[in-house]
Amino acid sequence: MHRSPARASRGDICGSPLSPTQDRTRPCQATANVVLEILETILEEHAEGSDGRLHIDDVRQIIDQFKDAPGRLDTFYDETFDHCRAAAVEQTTSVGERREFAAKVRDIVSRQSGDLALGRLQLVGLHAVRDRLGDRWNAALERVHAVADGVIRHRLSPGDTFLRNSAEDIIICFADLSHHEAWLKAKLIEQEIRERLLGCEEDSTLDGLDLDFETISDVAELATETHEVAASFDDVESETDICALVAKRLEAASQAMHLRADEYMDSLKARWLVEPRLISGCSGAPARLVIADVGRETRHTLDRLLPIVRDDAASLVKIDMLALGAAARFLCQKNTPPDTLLAVSVHATSVADPAAFDQLSAACENMAHEIRDRLILVLADLPKDAGPSTLGEAMRRLRKYSRLQALRLKTPLLDDLLLRSVRIPIFLVDFAAASALLRREPQRMRRLLRDLGEIDARLLVDDVPGPADIDALRRAGVKLWSFRP
Repeated sequence: MHRSPARASRGDICGSPLSPTQDRTRPCQATANVVLEILETILEEHAEGSDGRLHIDDVRQIIDQFKDAPGRLDTFYDETFDHCRAAAVEQTTSVGERREFAAKVRDIVSRQSGDLALGRLQLVGLHAVRDRLGDRWNAALERVHAVADGVIRHRLSPGDTFLRNSAEDIIICFADLSHHEAWLKAKLIEQEIRERLLGCEEDSTLDGLDLDFETISDVAELATETHEVAASFDDVESETDICALVAKRLEAASQAMHLRADEYMDSLKARWLVEPRLISGCSGAPARLVIADVGRETRHTLDRLLPIVRDDAASLVKIDMLALGAAARFLCQKNTPPDTLLAVSVHATSVADPAAFDQLSAACENMAHEIRDRLILVLADLPKDAGPSTLGEAMRRLRKYSRLQALRLKTPLLDDLLLRSVRIPIFLVDFAAASALLRREPQRMRRLLRDLGEIDARLLVDDVPGPADIDALRRAGVKLWSFRP
């Protein structure tokens, strides 16, 4: 009797762990071996009824029937894949690294009240472009891991510890930091890894893989989150697998965060205040316009809320209305110079969604004309597939409620048709992307600045680390910038 795929032994299947670079389209070798053994048994049974002989047409028919067995192979792969994946995760780090991580976690908990400040860094951009990388995936994965490990080791204190829990996640346990301090350090780590991958100050670690700048920018997209989780000393002391315990607590905290979206929104309502960030120009004097920034506590709350409501227009527009309300209050303050222009970001989703935009426009209608005339509305988080018509419609909607409109770019790469068909006076891009493009492809950066000049538009480089980082941008023709808060 042949063995049914659905009843195959998981122990056999997971004898060889699944490589982190494999997925459902590339089953692990052990799984493939089991499938081949099943097929071999079926062929042998048919051969026994034909005096040990099978015609090639018989073989093809058997194989076709085997492949088309309704749901059997799909069920088999679904049931075994996650188990194999879990086995593979256990092999992504050495036994020594896992023991060191466990020992440090025990030490941290024994010296504290039992709360752990945990961080998780995810390589979301790398995995999003996996198909685009093709056979360069393994090399890119290794290089990104090497950069991430190096930056984390440099940034952590001696008492901290980290572990790569899977191909996607790196878990960090902070020894002596509060939750807010851990968030700040996690953000610094994320920022430095991104800049190293982009190649802002030196060659990118991805150089040599024949990747265009847009793909490198996508690979460099990271996501960090931090949590404070309760882990009593008794729990840690009795747990045999500390690594699994920490990963489980971190995942539970991440899931629980989704239940606190309303709490985060209420917190934003209570504390959202504009902290203006000055913009400088070639003369060295502050420009008339400033960026509507927020304090660290508010930014921390936003960082926790935005991943939860990323695709929810009803929630995103609430955030945008809070930003606009704070902007109006700031512009009405007596100590705010009357000629100040304030750049306020709104989400593209809020502008594109009809119901959300109705709320946004109603809030803007309630503003005095004098306030709206001092607003620069910045369209942020634009979808990658947004074309000139989509962008043009969004800018048309914003034009009624602001003096100027601006667009925040992920990278300083603009389609020429889009640039010339949609008249936008200001484009914002972060320093890391602008600096990396200027270093890697200076002619392309200068051509962009020239094209912007021809339509009387300006590039505003945001989040510049310090004055020493301005010279190269200024020489290339950048005329507006804002320093990192």
